[in-house]
Amino acid sequence: MDPEEALELAQHAIEKVSRIAILLGQKKQRIVCGRLGGELFILADYLQGLSDQVDQVAKVPKLLRDVEKICCWPERPKDDYCPCLRGIANAMNGTNAYKLAEASIIKGLTKITAGNGEEAEKAILHIRRFTKRGGIKKQKTEETVNSKSMPVDYLDDAKELVYQTLRKHVRCTCDCDFVDKKQHSANLLLSLPSEDQGSALFNMLFSSDPSRDTLMSGRWQDVQLSVLNSPKGEKKRQRRARFDDVIEYTEKCSEEVKDGKFCKLIRQGDKHARLCLTVQDGKLHRLLDSEPLQHIVDHTPGISLANVIQSYYLTPKVKAILGYILARSVWQFYDSDWLKTPWTSRTIQFMRHYNSPIGDEEPSVFPSKPYYSVHFGEDDASSREATTNSGEIHRYPRVRDLGIMLVEIGLGCLLDDSAPKHNVISKANQDWLHAKGWSDSKTPWRDFDYPKYRAAVENCLDPDIFATAPFTPSVNVDGLAKGLHKRRKIFYERVVSPLEELVQGTGWKEIVNNMPSLRLQTAPTQSRPLQEFQPPVEQSKLSKDQKDSKRWLRRIQLLNIELKKQSQGPARRTRIAIIDTGYDADAIFFQPNSRRNRLVRWKDFVENAKEPTDCNGHGTHLVSLIMKIAPEADIYVARVVKDPMGLSTASEAIAEAIGWASEHDANIISMSFGFPDKKPSISKAIRKAVNDHDDSIIFFAAAANSGLNEAEMFPARHECVISIRATNSNGAFRDFNPPRNGAVIGTLGLDVPSSGLSHDAGDVYRKGTSVATAVAAGMAGLDDDRRWAKLGALV
Repeated sequence: MDPEEALELAQHAIEKVSRIAILLGQKKQRIVCGRLGGELFILADYLQGLSDQVDQVAKVPKLLRDVEKICCWPERPKDDYCPCLRGIANAMNGTNAYKLAEASIIKGLTKITAGNGEEAEKAILHIRRFTKRGGIKKQKTEETVNSKSMPVDYLDDAKELVYQTLRKHVRCTCDCDFVDKKQHSANLLLSLPSEDQGSALFNMLFSSDPSRDTLMSGRWQDVQLSVLNSPKGEKKRQRRARFDDVIEYTEKCSEEVKDGKFCKLIRQGDKHARLCLTVQDGKLHRLLDSEPLQHIVDHTPGISLANVIQSYYLTPKVKAILGYILARSVWQFYDSDWLKTPWTSRTIQFMRHYNSPIGDEEPSVFPSKPYYSVHFGEDDASSREATTNSGEIHRYPRVRDLGIMLVEIGLGCLLDDSAPKHNVISKANQDWLHAKGWSDSKTPWRDFDYPKYRAAVENCLDPDIFATAPFTPSVNVDGLAKGLHKRRKIFYERVVSPLEELVQGTGWKEIVNNMPSLRLQTAPTQSRPLQEFQPPVEQSKLSKDQKDSKRWLRRIQLLNIELKKQSQGPARRTRIAIIDTGYDADAIFFQPNSRRNRLVRWKDFVENAKEPTDCNGHGTHLVSLIMKIAPEADIYVARVVKDPMGLSTASEAIAEAIGWASEHDANIISMSFGFPDKKPSISKAIRKAVNDHDDSIIFFAAAANSGLNEAEMFPARHECVISIRATNSNGAFRDFNPPRNGAVIGTLGLDVPSSGLSHDAGDVYRKGTSVATAVAAGMAGLDDDRRWAKLGALV
């Protein structure tokens, strides 16, 4: 078999076989079958990156025969045809052909994993020789390119000191009647470090009730716990006097909290004041000076991240910032006892906050204020830094669970949680598989498909993320500490750093503390089952016209690159004004700074909204399309209607928008709409703009979309406007264009991909003369301002 053909077959077939093996392992409770499926899944992932590695591709035909042998066990393949793998690769899920191929593979997998699983273990080792020890291995850089080095941890030793100190005090000693009297529930606020770190600060909420999981008749006590940072290095001598003064002042203005008295402080504290504590020499002290409440919360149980994902609308901005805060917090506490509680979407909580102490408004949920539900008890085996469980694919639960959580945040829905909880290893493997399926999917994540976020997720879910510093339980204590430090450093560079670059590059990091509250969804989202994961070959394929349009746009992008190379130096950017339904600033397309900087002006003539908005998606598609074609142009967007239905009464708003664009010296004005009748106010505004700019302003408008049944519309038929018709990618005019009357102008307007609204998945394809109008405006915008007077006069 030709190596290239073998690679294509392997990429399509092996992932399907892996899923069949994992589901079979769960059904028959065979751990070795699940492990075999996991190894095949990793192999399928590696194979996706082999197309340009000639030496490795040459080994794929033999690999294919080995996997075929597993599928038809105990029979031996007679030739290189691989009927089992071809059958499953070419069949669509749910068809009879797929069911027959699946049944044949299940039969082979059942036999090879029977008994003590010795043959399956041999197969696993054989696969690992390809994936891990010099065989087929997807080339991955060990460190994230251009990643930042791990910063200094401002909490440093303080986090362990605070944890151990609180652990001594939180066990309930209250004289109360609660049945579940264990400890006062504690929520730790997860926040980004502030500029002034003279002391390590821990902001927490403690329940006045000692009930572990609910807040019954009690309240939440706002607590700040501080640990003074000792002066270090050369600055130590310079700051010693000041530091000693602070310690002396703190000692005079505080009192030690004796054993058994913490409960009283929490239960009887002033509900209008913050409880300020500090740790000195390993002992808990209460500061006598009080502060106003900093976190004014509703005295009800917190809302888990799982419920927030299901019930609230998360914008791309919220998802990115929340993911970064959680990842940085995992790194912050990675080497401490704080993470003895599992780090999942169930243990991350959100409180209902009030904006003022009066509490006269509805409490709100803020995405920048996640809390970690801390239990100061015994270790939870599922939250250890590393495991040695036989059969567990990803052996670093904290990193794996964060990856799963990041997938859920990115998708805006929970993953399927139907795995049996009594089988810890099987559940861990299935949860990992679900998340890995979404991580490896080539399709965009609905409204949130940022490469840096996806890279962080991929690294979290990579079982070999710590290949250069693996956990080795047999080494001495010093060796364990060094290994832990190395893994924490790798985690920062491969997970936290990409997320930090994302929120910094978009400018979102600076607005974390000013983010608005979350709004409820109209209908809660549901969990996504494994069956929704389909390899790219089974997804709905693009039509020929869609493929041709994408290819046409790619050629335009190459043209842009060539034009940039031939640039004769700085010139004023072309200014393009788009008059339409506005644009959705939260759409993925507009997030890179290079594009945000090109969106120069916004004006809403419908509701006078200060921030860009689009209820329909038509304007978002056209604005993003023009920016694809003319990426160097300055963009001015005027919103004149909410949707096309409002166009009949929008003539005055359109006239005002034309005047607004003219006042801002637009070179091109794009109008993807039309009226059956002439609109005097619009006609007057067009003439005025042309006269004011000495004929150096160009108007484009959509001709019409009803074929021979409708004449050319206004303003396309205005003498100062260029009327645009639609063609396919080869320039053939489409039959929905209006009748011709002499020479006409047309450009691409058939199944053209561009951005939809923020909740749309991937590109949206539109057709019509309105789309062609935007393409024409973008093409005109490829020129620079030095030639506008000449071009305008020529038109």
